[in-house]
Amino acid sequence: MTRVIDRLHDDHINLARLLHVLEEQIGLFRSGRVSDYDLIGDILDYMLNYPDVCHHPIEDRVYRLLRKRNPATAESLDDLEEQHKTLAERIRRFAAAVRNVRDDAQVQRDWFVAMAEDLVLYWRQHMIAEETQILPAALASLSPKDWAEVEGAFNHWKDPLFGETVGPGYRRLYRKIVRATCRPLSMESAHSLEPSEPRA
Repeated sequence: MTRVIDRLHDDHINLARLLHVLEEQIGLFRSGRVSDYDLIGDILDYMLNYPDVCHHPIEDRVYRLLRKRNPATAESLDDLEEQHKTLAERIRRFAAAVRNVRDDAQVQRDWFVAMAEDLVLYWRQHMIAEETQILPAALASLSPKDWAEVEGAFNHWKDPLFGETVGPGYRRLYRKIVRATCRPLSMESAHSLEPSEPRA
């Protein structure tokens, strides 16, 4: 397995942890209790400023190489680049709704919960499809030179939350996620995207 695949897989596990925390916060809102809107906002900010800016462009590059090397297989898979655009759009729309709730604007509870649940479900299904279909297809079709090209184009790839050093803009989120999961964050590999199995 290439280093690129390893890193993408680690990102998926870490994102699954964030989705799990997001689900818990939405559950509080659904039941009429008070959610931590700052925590939700910080998670959405991270999702727009790491996955959307770094992680997804790498996957898009892998997907474009797959279409070039094995067009028949790529044709049978979902359009990864379109899904990434849809994800970014849904995150921005939900982030705007969270800001409205935080500012005490009148927001219909069922609408807000449905938007959040749709986002979580879409993202989780998207990652599972990548893990079970797209990345295995790329691993079977791309050459060592292809993988070296992808890795070389993104050698500055640094995760400001789950990396070796927590970025200054993400220290509050790091502390909140550690408290929410009662576990330190790490980059160790895991084999499940299930939210009920947080990483050690």
